[in-house]
Amino acid sequence: MKIYELEAIINKDTILHKNFVTREKANKYLEKILSEYNLNVEDIIYKNDVHHQEFVCNDYNRITINRVSL
Repeated sequence: MKIYELEAIINKDTILHKNFVTREKANKYLEKILSEYNLNVEDIIYKNDVHHQEFVCNDYNRITINRVSL
């Protein structure tokens, strides 16, 4: 089974760590975080493959979504 882990580091604090069963649900939650904290994605870094993404936002905030096998 595979899940998607979302971790958000905003203002130098890890504020969120959530798991999702689909990429779509993780992406919807990402949109919610971006809106709630008024963040803009400046760059997307793909680590190893498309299943490990790091979203670099304004003011050095970062959000990662990684696919993990259980």
